Amino acid sequence: MFDDHAQLSVAELVFFTPTLCLSLYICFRHGFGKQLGWVYLSILSLVRIVGASCQVAAEAEQNPSEGLYTAAIICSIIGLAPLLGALLGALKRVHEGMHVLKVFSPIVFKILHIVLLVAVILSIVGGTKGNDNNTTGVSSPGAGYFKAGAILYLLAFLALATCTGITLTERANLLNVDSYLVFGAAISIPFLVVRVVYTLTSVFANSTLFNTLHPNIYVQAFMQFSMEAMVVIVFLVTGFLTPAISRSETIEEKNISRRWPMNGQGNGGSTGAPTQYGYHSRSLNAGNDRVKLVDQAATECDTSNAHSAV
Repeated sequence: MFDDHAQLSVAELVFFTPTLCLSLYICFRHGFGKQLGWVYLSILSLVRIVGASCQVAAEAEQNPSEGLYTAAIICSIIGLAPLLGALLGALKRVHEGMHVLKVFSPIVFKILHIVLLVAVILSIVGGTKGNDNNTTGVSSPGAGYFKAGAILYLLAFLALATCTGITLTERANLLNVDSYLVFGAAISIPFLVVRVVYTLTSVFANSTLFNTLHPNIYVQAFMQFSMEAMVVIVFLVTGFLTPAISRSETIEEKNISRRWPMNGQGNGGSTGAPTQYGYHSRSLNAGNDRVKLVDQAATECDTSNAHSAV
């Protein structure tokens, strides 16, 4: 008979197995040039499937190996990273679509990606050391690694939440086709708050309810599994609602923005693109309207060149 933790692992298998298939489908649908957020969902689903399988296998065996428990613990600990990575990927795509009106430099997202990667490494090291010494919580040999990783998770989340808030204030400058991503990112923030708090309390609180290696089953089910499930659902829905756009269309739009810099800031002091091409008044309807925009811009550019030649 499985214990409570094994039963929760079965629930994770039931949930994350189909989400892995759905997230992979979305990645192929959007193309591997703009799918970063949904790749993280696939990674999270895979991590949860592996961890849950190890937990169930350990409970099923009479003399389970320490390796099964270690793998289950590590998979449980690092789950926050791909959740934050999904938010990071969504914001990165949105800001790539803003072209000349980017609020944040691309280096910001690269730094956050590195921070999450370091946090994962620290969490893995902490899980390995803690389980090898058969001790748990704040007194385990891996506690220092857990704390360092948790702090990095917190810093990354605060930065991403700030980016989300600022991006919401720039809605008028966003591509219409990316609006679902922005609102999806905003909706995920409350669930991520609970998930981050769970990680912090598990590492820093010396309590039987919050324990890094052996958490209370009800606390884990609500603050970890439920919150992860809600974030995954939100980003899966945004993945299906967000129109798939080819990379060539995006390149054409960037070329337009270079030919007609906005607000008169381009070469030669041009007055910028015509108002209908400005981001503040753009009314795109999925990918088809993007193609129309490119065709109109190309026609006007050819006409202007013809008049200049005459």
